[in-house]
Amino acid sequence: RRPPPPFRAPPRAMELTAGAVRPLFERSDRPASDSVAVVARDASGPAAREVLASLLREFPTKRAIYLSALNLGDEGAAAVLDALHGNASVQVLSLWGNSLTDASAGRLAAVLTSRGLPSLTTLSAAANAFSPEAIASLAAAAQAAGVTLVGYLPAPAAPAAPVAPAAPAA
Repeated sequence: RRPPPPFRAPPRAMELTAGAVRPLFERSDRPASDSVAVVARDASGPAAREVLASLLREFPTKRAIYLSALNLGDEGAAAVLDALHGNASVQVLSLWGNSLTDASAGRLAAVLTSRGLPSLTTLSAAANAFSPEAIASLAAAAQAAGVTLVGYLPAPAAPAAPVAPAAPAA
């Protein structure tokens, strides 16, 4: 398998409607046609979520999906993960900067643990509102699934407990 292409953002944000976004999914005139990057003003509403989920189901062979800074929120992330569940093509998924909370981190961890995206190798979920505990849980799930979690540094190792000097022998 060849690696997914690098992220190249479209020149400007658009309204997230089927008419505006569909060409991003259909484009086959470029080598990176197995990836899609959606840059929109806002995908937080139910209509935008449905458009996105519908297109993800309709074009299941995309290997790299960049849905960064769309303001998806937890409901949007749930719609995306539901639409992608079981997709064996997706290798890279970016949900960077989407106003996600610990609820989404838990859902992402569950998807990783259950191998709901069996070919996933790279996940970017940084710049969201995850607690340190949620990040640790997500990182553990990613490590167990062999997925690289982009944008988070590993937690520093706990310092070793100081060793008390041995008592002198009597």
